Parts: sequence; C-alpha cells; structure tokens
Amino acid sequence: MLKNVFAPFGASLELWDRHFFAGERRTLRLFVFNDEPETKTGVVRHGVVNGNGSWVSSNFAHVRVEGGDCRILSIEIAFPHIPGTYQVKAELQNANDPATFVQSRKVAQVFSPAEVSEKLRRTRLVLFDSHHEMAQFLNSREIPFEDFAETVLNDQPALIVAEGMIRDRRYQDRLAEISRFAQAGHTVVIIEPEFGVEGKETVPILDDLRIEIEKRVDAGKGGYDSYVFAEDYSHPLWNGINKEHLKMFNGALGGEVVSQHNVISLAPHTVLARCGLQLKVIAAAEIAVEMGKVILSRLQTRGRLMPQAQANNLFDRRVDPVAQQYFLNLLAYASG
Repeated sequence: MLKNVFAPFGASLELWDRHFFAGERRTLRLFVFNDEPETKTGVVRHGVVNGNGSWVSSNFAHVRVEGGDCRILSIEIAFPHIPGTYQVKAELQNANDPATFVQSRKVAQVFSPAEVSEKLRRTRLVLFDSHHEMAQFLNSREIPFEDFAETVLNDQPALIVAEGMIRDRRYQDRLAEISRFAQAGHTVVIIEPEFGVEGKETVPILDDLRIEIEKRVDAGKGGYDSYVFAEDYSHPLWNGINKEHLKMFNGALGGEVVSQHNVISLAPHTVLARCGLQLKVIAAAEIAVEMGKVILSRLQTRGRLMPQAQANNLFDRRVDPVAQQYFLNLLAYASG
C-alpha cells in the first residue's frame, strides 16, 4: 500500500461510489502523476478484477507525463454482468522499468436490479412526498400508491412520509387521523425526519408520540456517517443486503448515508440499525403503537432512487442499487 501511495510515478482512481448495476458502464477520471524532474512514460491497464485478482474486463492506455506534472485520463469501466464483489483497478507500468508496477484499487459491489414482489405490487400504499422522487420510483416499479393529500386513511397497510414532511403543516393538521390509523394496526414510515432541521426541535409524529431532533456539532470528529450497522441482518429490512453493502453509498460527501443529527424517540422503541462514534447514533428504529407501529428510517434514499439531472460531479447523488433495495424492503415490511 505504501509503495503505491508514495510511488513518484503513480496513479490514482477517482471513484467515490461503491454500488453499481450489473453490466453498467461508467466513465471515471484517472490521475497519473510524476514527482520526478524528468518526463515519464508508461502504460496503464484499467478495468475490473475479481476476488482472485484476475481481470474481468480491461483496456490499455499509453501515458506521458512531464516532470513535476499530472495527467488526467478519462477511462471507461465496464462492470461485470454477474453480481458480486469486485475491484476497479488501474495498473501503471513504467516504460523505463517494465518490471515496476504501481496500482490504484477501489471496492465495487455489483448488483442485479432489485425485484419487486407481486405482493408489493398488489398493496395500497399512501405516500406523502412533495419531492416526487419516491413517487417516480414507485411508478417505475409499478407499485400502486395513493396521494396523502387526496386520500382518507382507512384500510391501507402503510403511510410513507418522505424526507422532512412530518414538519409540513399538511401532516400536522391530520395528526389525529394518522394516530388513529397507526393505532388500528397500520404502519407509518417516516423517512429522514431530520431533513431541514438546523437546530433543535421536538416534533409530534402522532398525537401522543414525539421525537426530538438535534443537529450535532462534531468539530474535529466528523459527523456525517457513511457506515450503518444493522442490529440483526436477518430482519426483513435487510433482505438482499449484507454488512459490506452498508458501507458508503453513491454520491454525497464521504458516501454519507445518515446526517449529522441525533433523532430520539420519546417513547419506548426498538433500534434496527446504528451508526456514528461507538455506534451511539440511531439510524433506524421501530415504535409500537397499540396494534400498529411507526418506523423511523434515517438512511438517505433521496437522490439515489431515480437518475438525477445533475449527477456527474464527484459528490452528486447517483442511483444506488442498495438504496433501492432498502427502500423496497422498507415498503414490504411496512405493508406486510
């Protein structure tokens, strides 16, 4: 590792994402730098390798870098059609010393598109989403839903509330109705409840149920969480998702998946996932409400369910197959 990092004639892949679709093609930037005073030339082999280190797909590029300079190559990576764990790899061979190789490698988890069960396609969800991404995703997967603003809650299995929408007046005005809905045996799913909160707030989510939201100050520690750890990986929420898949998501600074907030239920609850220093931050939790339940889900699916108009910059959110699978699992569990 140190040899590759400190090589005076070296290479570095710029790849923030971890999750890719089987057969996907992605254009990346490869930095080739030369810390020596004289010009260097070489050959770069770039592509995907499997767990044994064997090339699954690769291409070659010749490179010439002046002394003390850097070249940026635009390379296309073809991901395998078979799901699994791979590495994107760039290997630089010095033309003046053919026996010398340096390399840059990045983990790549490859997935088939998540399948939707027939049961989920026959359910009747209610969705409150002014951002429209969730609605677009449900339409793309042929999952029926009703608009919260135009629907009376009665026998539908679940109400899905999008990012920050619990603070919307349209939600708060119907708190009594939503409370009766949950108490009667249905599920209320609240996704990223902290979205938009800059200080500290106590927010009612049912008539007699409140959550406390506070944006943390984590100076010098880093407060944006990129890794999530499930309490029980056999829980239906994690179907098709294992521990490694919950480490960094596509786009966002550092692959952030849980924001720099604390969200605490002021009622007894069951923690489903944790994150943060010493795993003290709740990432997902479930609250029993008489015959029904409330699910708090802080994993950020926004920008990761559907293609975005602007998704070419390093920190832009991009479609993420794990985020899609998690969202489908959340819907199936809520409506089960």
